[in-house]
Amino acid sequence: MREWLEFISEHGVALFDTRRRLTIKHRFEASTWNQNMGISAGFYKWAKDEEYADSEPFTHRQAVWAFKGQVRRGRVNQSRRRQAEPHVTIKYLDDDFTDMFLKGLAGLSPDGERDLRYRGRELARNSAVGRMIVSSGLRSQEYTYLLVCEVPLLPSRRTAVPVSFPAPSGVTKGSKYRESWIDYDSLAELHSYIALDRAAATFGSSWRPPARWGEPLFVTDADQRGGRVNGVRVQWSSLGPAERRRLVAPEGGSMLLAV
Repeated sequence: MREWLEFISEHGVALFDTRRRLTIKHRFEASTWNQNMGISAGFYKWAKDEEYADSEPFTHRQAVWAFKGQVRRGRVNQSRRRQAEPHVTIKYLDDDFTDMFLKGLAGLSPDGERDLRYRGRELARNSAVGRMIVSSGLRSQEYTYLLVCEVPLLPSRRTAVPVSFPAPSGVTKGSKYRESWIDYDSLAELHSYIALDRAAATFGSSWRPPARWGEPLFVTDADQRGGRVNGVRVQWSSLGPAERRRLVAPEGGSMLLAV
């Protein structure tokens, strides 16, 4: 607001003056501009409510938002500039750094040898799940709440063609089904982890979800598409994160892959 006051005073405009068209000398990134407009709009709204000004110096339009079945109406400040969605501005890892990162998850040094100074845990899980994420491109929520039985089957023969990796609609952005892909070697490592390290860690487990999450959901007759949850047949794709984290596997332990 101080910068705004300095700017308008240089052009002979009062704080609550009428609109004027001024020469643009400074240009900002959309995010910086929108932040400034948000602060200014809040100030002028307060000034109008307190009767220091007759109106706000912005044009607004009516808009409708829908989220999880709830519809809300409001005003949108027309002075705001369009911004790219957050996922558009994600910076991806370079290949050489990705390789070093995955070796680090497995407790290996950059040259691929065992790092004797490493003090991490669950190396097989970290390596297998890390390679799955890098290869498939699953989003954070998608791999966090992926069930172990939803992992695609490993082809009987090694193939250079990527394997289809469906992302269940219950955990995707906008709850829309989407299909991703994973390379054979990454999928093979993931199945090895599931069959050995994960099976040993979860078999006979007495784990139950915390009471604050809700009652446990006990699973039987599970396959890749669905199973019985507390005796009722359900499709995994219909379950959201809140239900998925409460699922208890038939042999014990959580149904989530990355546990």
